[in-house]
Amino acid sequence: MKAHACSETGGSDACAAPRPSGHGPKRRRSRLAAAFFAVLLIGLLGMPAPSDIARAAVFPDVEGHWAEETVAWAVSEGIVTGYPDGSFRPNAPVSEPEFLAMLIRAFPEAGDPERPVDAPWYAGYYDIAADRGWTVYGILVAEWYNRGHVAQLIASTQGRQLSVTDAVQYLLDRGLSRGKTSPTVEGYQPGETLTRAEAAQFVRNLKDYGLSLGSVPAVSETPASAEVLVRGIAIGDTEDAVRRKLGPPSRVDVSHYGFSWLVYNSDPANYTLIGVRSGRVVGLYTSGGDWTVRNGTVRPGMTRSGVERALGQPETYIMKGNTRFNIHPDDLDFSGLYRLEGVFVKFYYDNFASETIAGIRIVESETEFALRSFYGQPGDRLRESFERESFELANAVRAQRGLDLFVWNGQVAAVARKHSEDMAARGYFDHFNPDNESPGDRLDEAGLDWRGYAENIAAGQADAIEAHHAWMNSEGHRNNLLSNLRELGVGVAFGGDYSVYYTQNFYTPRN
Repeated sequence: MKAHACSETGGSDACAAPRPSGHGPKRRRSRLAAAFFAVLLIGLLGMPAPSDIARAAVFPDVEGHWAEETVAWAVSEGIVTGYPDGSFRPNAPVSEPEFLAMLIRAFPEAGDPERPVDAPWYAGYYDIAADRGWTVYGILVAEWYNRGHVAQLIASTQGRQLSVTDAVQYLLDRGLSRGKTSPTVEGYQPGETLTRAEAAQFVRNLKDYGLSLGSVPAVSETPASAEVLVRGIAIGDTEDAVRRKLGPPSRVDVSHYGFSWLVYNSDPANYTLIGVRSGRVVGLYTSGGDWTVRNGTVRPGMTRSGVERALGQPETYIMKGNTRFNIHPDDLDFSGLYRLEGVFVKFYYDNFASETIAGIRIVESETEFALRSFYGQPGDRLRESFERESFELANAVRAQRGLDLFVWNGQVAAVARKHSEDMAARGYFDHFNPDNESPGDRLDEAGLDWRGYAENIAAGQADAIEAHHAWMNSEGHRNNLLSNLRELGVGVAFGGDYSVYYTQNFYTPRN
């Protein structure tokens, strides 16, 4: 990751852009990020034609397979189809929406999926899952959807919101699975990718057991984990409980994890994001002081050393399946990640204030494991979310220090966004573009008459929260964020060597 800052408060349009070491070298250009967009949702789309049913017993790649009979049953029941080339591909992986579609086709009493206009084919299936409180994660990449996710989904169809281990045991205890190598949690192999043959077998086991998915299980108000509370909200709380406690959010954003952020920004000094998916809380963030970890073992105002005395040394990597996601050493300079019961907790420190805790992010463990990339899926909504959150995070630190809040300037934001797009497109990272134009030049070209300006840029951070805390731990960026400039526009762009680029343009008009 990288970050630069520059500022200009005189009448000259020259801008000296210092070159601090920033926050790390180029990284995170992984195959996982590239693979995330190569999503093939085929093989389970639509209902089978009669020819599919007739061909069920003679798929050349299923003959002699352990699931040959189950595949024939699933095709004849209209649950799954073969491929146009006459194959079934029993060992091919299955994505979450594909398995969800199989499940609901097998149990039509669960509901008839409706496809909203301009929505993906699977939207109606997820609507049914949300209505019933089923545990789904929106995992569209088949290679990332595993047997543990299936166990949680199946358990939730029976009104049980369980951890992966408990969900697997639930299936084993009821004979809904005999495991992959043995009838134990380990033998079930929850981290293994779900195959098409296994998906069909799971559905058949449910049918044979005589279960029904027609009723709507009640969603518990009891938190799945109270390791951490943010404004009285815990991971596992229902969205309805959040809205009753905190009121309606100011806005709903999207996160790079894929869940929605309920944005509570009416009190900038206590800025809070509540992450929800399928009607329950799966993520939390605040830069305010209303939170607690382990009943006060870790609390606002503590320093890095206090956290480490209470919780030990932070994680340096996370294993997701067979992939090791290393935490960059520069990230460890201003943050610490801990795995507690059912959650990952990340503390962001302020190295200019004795390493006190400046923010805290909590993500449900299964939600974290489901993200098999450093980045989310690019799109206008994600870009807009990052831009507005970056602006609000800047005002949060100003409110905490009694400074005047920045005013959002849409014209300045357009200039910032254009610079981020240009860096991604032309492969550079600098305040001066390849045409040697400075931030002041770009403001001039947009017709903005400035008395003072400053610019922060960053690249490679997973989201606006990460970029903000990196900036606050770099003197030049921090000075810009806490400056006496009056207005701010933020622009984000996806692509390029660093996957995501951030630009903050601070601005005071001449008049």
